[in-house]
Amino acid sequence: MIAQRQQPIVVNAVVNEDHRLIIDLPPDGPTGRVMVMIAPTEAPVEAEKHVPVNERREHFRAILLAAGKLGTAHMPPTDMIFPSEEEIRQAGIMPPGTPSSEETLLELRSDE
Repeated sequence: MIAQRQQPIVVNAVVNEDHRLIIDLPPDGPTGRVMVMIAPTEAPVEAEKHVPVNERREHFRAILLAAGKLGTAHMPPTDMIFPSEEEIRQAGIMPPGTPSSEETLLELRSDE
């Protein structure tokens, strides 16, 4: 029996026009249920015009993500609905009769 590898395997491959991908794993590769992550190594044509892609960085990000060690807490959920510009503007308007910041500070300082 061959011992199975515990670390993720990163393999460069090509997905053909028929959207099929065949990968030959090394002998110590896992058997049974696995997770497969597909990440393009080339940026879309539109993105290349705006932001250069650091392929080495993306390679290591893929490894960390496959290992479950890539932090994504700073990213918003994919189903998040962001407020409109008008909703943001409305949130910054105080209700009528609300004391100004200056009045509030003067009141707080006078209580000391």
